[in-house]
Amino acid sequence: MRLAWIAVGLACFAASAQNSSSAWKTTLTGLPDRPAPNTSIQDIDRFTENVQLAAPYFATLTPGDYESNGELVRRMWAYLTALDRMARDPRMRLAVGRARRAMGALRIGIPVMPADSSAGEPPPSADQAVTEPPFAKALPDENVPESEKRVAEEVRSRYESDVARATAAWQNVEDLRRRLAERGLALASQTAASVARLQLDFEMAVKGLQEHDWAEVRTDLERAEYETGKVFKAVGQ
Repeated sequence: MRLAWIAVGLACFAASAQNSSSAWKTTLTGLPDRPAPNTSIQDIDRFTENVQLAAPYFATLTPGDYESNGELVRRMWAYLTALDRMARDPRMRLAVGRARRAMGALRIGIPVMPADSSAGEPPPSADQAVTEPPFAKALPDENVPESEKRVAEEVRSRYESDVARATAAWQNVEDLRRRLAERGLALASQTAASVARLQLDFEMAVKGLQEHDWAEVRTDLERAEYETGKVFKAVGQ
């Protein structure tokens, strides 16, 4: 009888573990690129818990598995990057720090995504040369009042200069990523996070231009410049 109860207990534990595994993957796969404005510390902690539950799964991945999990990894990094930017009070910053450490423990890199995913082209394979990063080379043309044209031209010029430098950093990261993949290794999580932030910073700069929010554009470009510098320090110029 005791053996029967043990067997039942083990079966329940296995079912619970299987459900937990399925739950974290469903939750993380459904993450939005940007958290809701009312995201709480509890929401961030739940994200952290799901990342921790994902650790055994990612520990079994080989470099060849990264492509099939590329969208999942992209969503996790994009969500964490947006959390990092929206966190203001100290308690939320601590929660984001816990999430960042959990992501770092997975030792996974940010996948390379096409610049225009609506085109329907498949993402490049690990052995293909990636030359174009997933951010626009130039800001779109916008009709601005005459009084704002000077500042618009200023931020447009700065954007193009920053993108050119970030593109060189991106290409260096991709060269390193391919070399690491050949040895069965992954890109360092800190470098992957900086690359993910670059994409978000340039996207936010474009949005700032469209809304004629020049202070926001400048702030986003400052952040992009900072992350580009971190990437160059990690992978060389």
